Amino acid sequence: MAVKQDGASSDQPLRNYLAVLDDTDRRTVVSILAEEDAPVSLSLLAESVAAETRNVSLDGPSRSERERLKIKLHHSHLPKLDEAGVLEYSPEDRLAVPTEETSSARRAVETLTDI
Repeated sequence: MAVKQDGASSDQPLRNYLAVLDDTDRRTVVSILAEEDAPVSLSLLAESVAAETRNVSLDGPSRSERERLKIKLHHSHLPKLDEAGVLEYSPEDRLAVPTEETSSARRAVETLTDI
């Protein structure tokens, strides 16, 4: 582990980055945004994440399941990914926008899942 002159760990940003990607729904959001490479609405993200993580078609997840996921994305997952710089989330517009880091995060997830 790398240590700064003041004795603090210099790998904390990496740990934070990996911690934010340590959730299936957040990893799925990153994959969707990296693939789309365009802004995606909260509603579409909830439908897509529910479909992908539950291995069903877009019509498959129940309305209540999509609503629960939409709430989790809006209040927890998207703000955490935004704070980590993986995407930009506008709560007012309910829109997730990929950043330069989105593709890097996707590659990191793919690398870690291949190990």
